[in-house]
Amino acid sequence: MLGPLHKVVAKDGNGQLIATLRSWCEHDGQSQACADALGIHRNSLRYRMERIAELSGVDPLSLNGMLALYLGVQLLPQNL
Repeated sequence: MLGPLHKVVAKDGNGQLIATLRSWCEHDGQSQACADALGIHRNSLRYRMERIAELSGVDPLSLNGMLALYLGVQLLPQNL
């Protein structure tokens, strides 16, 4: 479960992508609610989600991908 997220963490120097993924999960994949919570435009959120997909090899926009990433996020330490 954590393998794909470790790839993201390794390339996420400032923690922005993991914070985005946590917010994405907290908002049940609702783009506008997630973007609003992060204080960013929907296009910025889309770019970040594409970057997460690219790094992890998991599509967060698919049900299986979202579930896999959600479970992985739950297993990550909170300080990441």
